[in-house]
Order: sequence, then structure tokens, then C-alpha cells
Amino acid sequence: MAKLKEMDLPIEGMHCASCVLSLNKTFEKVEGVESVDADLASNKLHLTVNPKKLPFDEIERLVKNLGFELHTDEVTLKLNGMHCASCVMNVENFLIRLDGI
Repeated sequence: MAKLKEMDLPIEGMHCASCVLSLNKTFEKVEGVESVDADLASNKLHLTVNPKKLPFDEIERLVKNLGFELHTDEVTLKLNGMHCASCVMNVENFLIRLDGI
């Protein structure tokens, strides 16, 4: 069994109970979604997914098709002390395990 991934995704444009229902009903039908809970109070979509069956870009596409925006940020990190390809690989292998990356 693949390792499940929990996500809390900030959603822009969720204003009412109908918005919550729309997100919940859509994602309940998607293969790879184990649990879904759209939360109006926090404007977040809480998902537990199998990332091998449902890649992040598909989640983003579904959210946009419903008329919402997935709030994302981009961060550029400046790292000192990396001297070789092994250093790069170690950093990449660590970061890839973090939610949202």
C-alpha cells in the first residue's frame, strides 16, 4: 500500500456552505482521495490522498475547475556550504518529503 499524504490547502474564493459542499462532493468521487474536509472557517481543504494515484497538479486543476483558487507561495532559499552533487541530493531528498513541496 502506498503511503498516504495529508494536506491542508488554502483555498481562495470559498464563501459559503455551498462552496464547502461543492469541494467535498467533488473530491469524494476522485480516485486516490481517502478523506476530504473543506473548512469554511479556515478556508482550507483538508485532504488525505494517495499521491501515486492523485498528483498535486490534478488537485490544483480540480480546484480551479470548481471556480476556486489554490493559494500557493514560492520561496527561494539561499543555501551555503553545499560543495558537491551529494550535498544537493541530500537537500533535495529531505525537502521532497515536506508537505507542499
